[in-house]
Amino acid sequence: MAETAGSLQQLARQLVEGGTARGITLRLLGSIAVRERCAGRTDIFLRLDREPPIDIDLVGYLKQQGLIMLMFKELGYRIDPTIAQSQEWGIQRLIYYAPESGVKVDVFLDVLRMSHTIDFKNRLEGRAMTVAPVDLLLAKLQVFRITEKDLKDIVAILLVHDLGGSGDEIDVPYLLRRLREDWGFYYTASRNLTLVESWLETQHGLDPDDVSTMWSRLSAIRSRIQSEPKSLRWRMRAAIGPRLPWYEEVGEVER
Repeated sequence: MAETAGSLQQLARQLVEGGTARGITLRLLGSIAVRERCAGRTDIFLRLDREPPIDIDLVGYLKQQGLIMLMFKELGYRIDPTIAQSQEWGIQRLIYYAPESGVKVDVFLDVLRMSHTIDFKNRLEGRAMTVAPVDLLLAKLQVFRITEKDLKDIVAILLVHDLGGSGDEIDVPYLLRRLREDWGFYYTASRNLTLVESWLETQHGLDPDDVSTMWSRLSAIRSRIQSEPKSLRWRMRAAIGPRLPWYEEVGEVER
C-alpha cells in the first residue's frame, strides 16, 4: 500500500520523534528532509512539478546502532536481508521496510557514502527534525549521476534558506571548508551547480522574484567557492583533473 506524501512525511517525523523518546539521535536526510525544511513554501514543489518522495532517508550515529536496530524491531519494521553481509564489509547503513506499507527506510550511520562522502559525526545535535541545510545541500551536490529531481531539490533548498553561517541559514563557511579540501567533491559540486543554472534557463515554473533570488544565491556561492584558498592536497589532485576517476560509483559503494 503506497503512502501519500502527507502520511510519508508524518511517518518520517514519527521515526525521528520515536528515536528522541528512546535517547536515539536520528535526523531526516534526502528529499523527505528537503520537504520538511521547506514546509512553509509548499508552493515551490508545485511550481517545480517536483514529485513527492517515495521513501525515507535518516542519518544517525554508529555508536547507537544497537539501539536503532532495537527500535525498528520493536516498531515492526523488516530489515533488509542483505544488511548483515554488507556490514561485514564496513557498510555503515541499515535498510528497513515499514509494516503494511512496505515503505523503504534508509538509515545512514555517521556518514553518507555515495559519489562522495559526507561526515555527520557530531553534526546532528541541536536539530529538531532534519540535518543542517548545508548538509542537505551537500548531499545533493555530491551526486555524480544527478537527476532532475535532485536539481529541483537544490532549487528548493536555495530558495528557502539564506546564505550565511548560523541558525537556519546555509552555512557557507562550512561548505567552503568541505570543498577546498577535496577537489573531487568540488568538481562534482561545481558541475552540478552549472546544471542547476542550465535547468533554470530552460524550464521552471518559478515566479520572477524566486528566479532572481536563485540567480543571486547561485552567483554568490560560485564566487565564494572559486575565491576560497585551496589546500595543497586539492591543488595536487586538481593537476591530475578528470583523467582519473574522482567519484565513487554508488553501486560499488553499496556492494
